[in-house]
Amino acid sequence: MRRVLAYLIVTVPLLVVRTSSAPASISEYAPLATTELLSKIYAADERCHFLKPAEHLELGRLVAHVELAATEIEGASSTNKALQKGRTLGQAVDCSPALERQTISVFAAGRRALASIKDDDDTKGPVVLLPADGPSPNAVEPSPGDDLAGYQRRMAAYLTELRCHYLSHRQARKFWRLVIKDHKLTVDKYGEQTVAPAKSQAEAFSSRQGCDGRSEAFVREAYRELASR
Repeated sequence: MRRVLAYLIVTVPLLVVRTSSAPASISEYAPLATTELLSKIYAADERCHFLKPAEHLELGRLVAHVELAATEIEGASSTNKALQKGRTLGQAVDCSPALERQTISVFAAGRRALASIKDDDDTKGPVVLLPADGPSPNAVEPSPGDDLAGYQRRMAAYLTELRCHYLSHRQARKFWRLVIKDHKLTVDKYGEQTVAPAKSQAEAFSSRQGCDGRSEAFVREAYRELASR
């Protein structure tokens, strides 16, 4: 469940920026805010019917996945408040073209998150991090000197931190903000079509890491790298 939320809290800020007339602050889209947004979109779609009935049901399942993950990270009380606030907003918002675009984009991101998890579960054999042009598969941890490979490594470290909890709460939230910024800069430089496979490989690599001393060093190195910028 956390991996669904991890995908969305990286992807949703960029979707919101692209589908909203007002620029969104990166720091606004922590796990609770992402949960609130999904709850809002689900409630709004009940009135506006932007999605097909089957898609609306799928969106409801996605909200349930994210609710479980956010509860684990932020606690039941805070998550319930975010869900209720989202529902209230969704019941009052206008059925505008901007909301329709946002609904479709966020739903598509959620569908990709769930699909990536199924794909990872079906994959056999070791998974390694590879730059987009696919050089030697021996490069399990890409060099920090390669922009795209460095992005993969930092993203994989962040996703590993979500599972293993090596950092303090304050550091973890700072790491999230830095990763979002890193993701946006990388997309701006290389384009979404190039970055998406790199991000998927980072997710796959992270899912196979144990919570041990080696992965803790991996996480802390990436955190220090981003925090020092």
